[in-house]
Amino acid sequence: MFSCSGYAHRFVAPWTWPQVVVAAAAVTAFVLLTIFAAGGVRGTDQYWYVADAESLLSKGAVQTNDVYPLVLLRDQDVPRPFIHNILPVYAAAAVGWGMGGPYGGWIVLNLLCSLSAALFIYLTVRHCGSHESAFLAGLLYLVMPAVFWQTTQPLAEAFIASLVAGAAAAFIYMDRSLSRWLGLGGLAALLYASRPTFVILLALLPVAAAYSASSKAAAVRRAIPVAVLCFTIWIASPHLLPPYLNYGYIEAINGAAAGDLLFSEPPKASMQV
Repeated sequence: MFSCSGYAHRFVAPWTWPQVVVAAAAVTAFVLLTIFAAGGVRGTDQYWYVADAESLLSKGAVQTNDVYPLVLLRDQDVPRPFIHNILPVYAAAAVGWGMGGPYGGWIVLNLLCSLSAALFIYLTVRHCGSHESAFLAGLLYLVMPAVFWQTTQPLAEAFIASLVAGAAAAFIYMDRSLSRWLGLGGLAALLYASRPTFVILLALLPVAAAYSASSKAAAVRRAIPVAVLCFTIWIASPHLLPPYLNYGYIEAINGAAAGDLLFSEPPKASMQV
């Protein structure tokens, strides 16, 4: 699946000792500052993310610690699944199992994900450009205020960013075979399980797979398996990670922005997920 010939040499050969020292210092500073800044839970969604991971660790239960008024107005069963019933919560709980608690699990997970994202960015830029440009891109990612803040918070964005960066690197380094597109479909599944709005990737992957083929027959042979995989992911995901409210995509986007998720009924004709 991967065309790795010569990549290890290309990764190691251009590094100079000053660059190694700068990279090591940057990573060390990022780790220490993250530990220093992670002084406890604050904010809004952060409490839900920590509590949901704690629920998995303590009871193995997939239930939220809060109830939207809309759930009661619609006479739905409570407790419902997690408000943020997404893959990063389970990953943080898994890491937290070895770290003594959900908050530590989130911080360690985010730290590993941010460092991984910086590495994936380096690999992607290195393949498309020079080592110097890649080196600078990886360092700039770590010093971005938004990246540092997300790393110190029990939130899902650092985990998702590492998947996006990893998908970009995989797209660059994978060969042009069907296995490449099936592998990208697996990454799209992880992204979709992390944020439902990544459903657009499931729609675009079969089109991209067909477009990359050298002939119409090859396009069909490549697009059909990828389309079947993406359709299976789309059908199975809500059953594996049931949403808190059975909203359609448009209602979820608009309702969350307007606060209607709290009190308003979604349109009766909405597409359900």
